[in-house]
Amino acid sequence: MSSSMTRPGTVMLISLGAAAIAFGTTLPTWVIVHVKNTLSSPTIEVAGSDAAPAVSSLALVSLAASVAIRIAGPKLRWAISAIMALAGLGMILSIFSVAQDPGSATLTEVGNATGMADSSSDFTVTFWPWLALCMAVVLFINALWTAYVSRSWPVRRKYERAVRTEHEDLDEIDTWDSFSAGEDPTARV
Repeated sequence: MSSSMTRPGTVMLISLGAAAIAFGTTLPTWVIVHVKNTLSSPTIEVAGSDAAPAVSSLALVSLAASVAIRIAGPKLRWAISAIMALAGLGMILSIFSVAQDPGSATLTEVGNATGMADSSSDFTVTFWPWLALCMAVVLFINALWTAYVSRSWPVRRKYERAVRTEHEDLDEIDTWDSFSAGEDPTARV
């Protein structure tokens, strides 16, 4: 196990990157619908945010969780990791739903464009859902990895003061720090 892959910053960046890319994949066209009817044969392009709106939402949840995991305490890290894993799993299921049945995923958009709820259509699934699927899998695996490695992350307390002994030699910075704390640094000399 590489030590760089267990660092909090590395784990957080993997989650941030995967969630941002997954969210970005919902903006372009996921499904191209070639509608066949007697009057015309329009082509309708359905964006990922319309075909699978859950992917956009869950990617945003993952983005927020990626940042929160870095500042959370040890117990809260488990809960945030579980949220990220569930978000990744939800994304995977939503993307598979679009890939398995693009007709149901695009029914609303086709209905709005043609005025017909049921029409014979040909569907072309683009590259973007598959990239989103890869990112969702990365998020899911990284969430499990985060739950495992976050146990060894140190807990940082920003405003915690270090305790010093009286016999400890003070440098200039420590002298100023003790002065700021209301202590007389010359009393130790």
